[in-house]
Amino acid sequence: MVRGPGFQQCEDMVAPAHSSQLVQKIPSRSDLRTEDTWDLSSLFTDEAAWERGLDLLRTKRGTMTRWRGKLGEAEVLAGALEEEREIDLLAEKLSQYASLRVAEDGSDGAARDRALRLEHLTTELSEETSWFMPELMKIGEEEWKILLMSPRLEEWQGKLERIRRYRPHVLGEGEERLLALVSPVLNGPDEIFSQLTNVDFRFGTVEDEDGGKIELSHGTFASLLQRRSTEVRRTAWKQYYQEFEQHAFSLSATLASSVKGDVFRARGRNYASARAHALFPDRVPGSGNRACARALA
Repeated sequence: MVRGPGFQQCEDMVAPAHSSQLVQKIPSRSDLRTEDTWDLSSLFTDEAAWERGLDLLRTKRGTMTRWRGKLGEAEVLAGALEEEREIDLLAEKLSQYASLRVAEDGSDGAARDRALRLEHLTTELSEETSWFMPELMKIGEEEWKILLMSPRLEEWQGKLERIRRYRPHVLGEGEERLLALVSPVLNGPDEIFSQLTNVDFRFGTVEDEDGGKIELSHGTFASLLQRRSTEVRRTAWKQYYQEFEQHAFSLSATLASSVKGDVFRARGRNYASARAHALFPDRVPGSGNRACARALA
C-alpha cells in the first residue's frame, strides 16, 4: 500500500534482519516521524483550514455568469480571465492538498471524502462555465485580432493564443455542459486502478538473505530488486507480478473502460483519434510518434 514519502523508513523501524520470527512491515502513517513525511502546511495548516478553503470555493458558484454575453469587450474579457484564474488557483490548491492526503493512505475514508467533495464542486463550476469557451470561439477572426491588440489583454496573449487553437474542438454550450458533467465518470477507470493496486493488492512477504521477512509493496519492490541475492530478486519479481496476474481480468476491464473513455473524448471533440487528442495540447503532430517509433525500432 502506498503510504507516503516516509514508507522506506520501514527498515529502520523493525527487528534485526536475522530474526525470522518478525516481519519488516510497512509502517502506518501514524508511526512515521514528522520529519519523514511531507509538509503540507504551505497549502493548508490542517483539515479545518482546507474546509474553510472549500467553503470559499463554494462562494464562487455563479460568479462567472456576470461576464456572459460580453466577452468580445477587452475589459470584460480581462476581468473574466482574472476571476477564472483566481478560482483555478484556489481549486488547484485544494486539489493538491486533497490528493496528497489520499496518497498518504488510499484507504483513509476521510481523505477520500475530501477529494470526492472537491471533485463534485469543481464539476459544478465547470458546468456553470460551459458557456465560456463557445462564446469566445464565436468571435470572428478580424474581431479577435483587434481584441488581442488591446493593452488590457497584454498579459493574456499567450493564454488566448492557446485557447484559440482549440476552436475546431470546442462544441456548443449544451454539449460542453454534458462533457463537464460526464468528466468524473470518465475518470472512473483511473480511480479504480489506483484503489485496486494501491489499497487492495496484497503482495505478501519476501525472505531476505539473512532469513528475515520483508513485507513486499510498491515501495520495497524496487529496493528488493537491488539485493545481491538472485533468489531474493527472483522471488520479489515473481511475487509482485503474480498479484497483478491474479487480477488480470479486473485490470483488463479497467483498461478497456479507460480506452473507451479516451475514444469518447476524442470523437466528441472532433479529433481524428484518441492519440491526436492526447498530443494536441503539446502541439505534437498526430503522426509524429509513429516516426519516432520507427526511428527507435
